[in-house]
Amino acid sequence: NASWAQAWNLDPSLNASTNQAGGGRGGYTYARTGNALTTPPGDSSWGNDFRRELGGLGGRPMTYDPTGRLFFGGGGEDWEEERALDRYELMYEAGLIAEAARDRGEAVPEADGRLGLSMASDHRRILATAIGRLRGKLKYRPIIFRLLRPRFTLLALQKAVEAIIGYEIHKQNFRRSVDGGGFVERTTDTDKQASGRPAALFKVSDRVRRGRVADGLAIPRLKSSPAYFAATAAMTAKSARP
Repeated sequence: NASWAQAWNLDPSLNASTNQAGGGRGGYTYARTGNALTTPPGDSSWGNDFRRELGGLGGRPMTYDPTGRLFFGGGGEDWEEERALDRYELMYEAGLIAEAARDRGEAVPEADGRLGLSMASDHRRILATAIGRLRGKLKYRPIIFRLLRPRFTLLALQKAVEAIIGYEIHKQNFRRSVDGGGFVERTTDTDKQASGRPAALFKVSDRVRRGRVADGLAIPRLKSSPAYFAATAAMTAKSARP
């Protein structure tokens, strides 16, 4: 794309001919106005944080060390939904969210919803911490049943899990894991719905209530989930390595 090439050539560290194996650019700091096709990064005319360079260089070969690097939607590693707080801190340090501008005493940009809505004080950081812990604990403890009614449908269970992890999961595989793991027991009651057949109601199994099931629920990913795309990118990148 000619426009992309024009913007890349303005970058002091890169050019349009850069072509190496590896991950993403890393991005720039926040700038409210300007034209990336004519104004280079760091120019004072950008305003705010001057669209300075941040992060790694585009096209740089990646080090496959998940303990030493945090990947945010790419870079050759699996998507980890429990890293909600880490992603929030990255956006804060990069000046991408309203809280960062507010804490620096700058004009708060108009929210467009793509990076979430701002909250008072550090409430969004607190919420990200809670979400991350809950998402992580879902995988090794059956805590999801504490958030449901005493009797529930399998669809309600699935929707509760999806609401927490943030993406859709594979319906049939999820139900197989629930049945095979001994998490629930079917009752004789049904849930009457507006259309279609009544859905069977389930309850938590005695094994779960007595603490004899220590595992969390399996979370089978759909091909459309961010986790699937991140995992696919990781496998592709690793297979291309010499």
